[in-house]
Amino acid sequence: MTFTAVADVSRTLLELFRDEIDRRGNVVSIDRGSVDLVSPEEVSQDSNVRLGLYPYRVTEDGAAGSTTHQIGESTKRDPPLPLALRYLLTAYPVGDDTEQSSEMIAQQRTLGLALQILHDNSRLNPDDCAGGIDQDTSLTLSLTSEPLDEFTSLWSRFGDATYRPSTTLEVRPVMIQSMNEEDFTRVADRETGVSRRPDEPDVLNDDPSDREQPDKW
Repeated sequence: MTFTAVADVSRTLLELFRDEIDRRGNVVSIDRGSVDLVSPEEVSQDSNVRLGLYPYRVTEDGAAGSTTHQIGESTKRDPPLPLALRYLLTAYPVGDDTEQSSEMIAQQRTLGLALQILHDNSRLNPDDCAGGIDQDTSLTLSLTSEPLDEFTSLWSRFGDATYRPSTTLEVRPVMIQSMNEEDFTRVADRETGVSRRPDEPDVLNDDPSDREQPDKW
């Protein structure tokens, strides 16, 4: 049931950041429990979230090109729906620093680490994704450049949430497989032959010397 593909990709990204932060040790003052899939308006001042991932746009992936029917042994399935998912990636302050400058530096270090993780993992194998999403094409992770007015509009949706150092990323193509299937029967190979009528001359074995010659004048 690949309707879960969007949720599976979100889980995959979340685990990617958590695992890589664990693997890189104490490069920043956060742990895997401080990384979450959350909207900025849900992160309060006393929250322990230090890196937030929020899906904010789902569109059809026009860059995926035309998709074709999937042919099985005896079934034909409608083409999948290719999607492009966009996420807001935000670094939040530690909260226990007394100096604002120290909090800002900590946020920038966290965001820098997240960008490095994305750069080092720009392609994901579908088999390595949470739930094992049903597609053959690898997933591409890339940063996007939102126009300033669109980025400002995005943040305005989060009520009174304070703007934090952020970037946007895109994951594509994410395939939602169709459930429309049609059964069919394959045509088996069969031999065909050619026979001639009894009164039809045997052209292949015809010897010109045996033909009746016209009288000469």
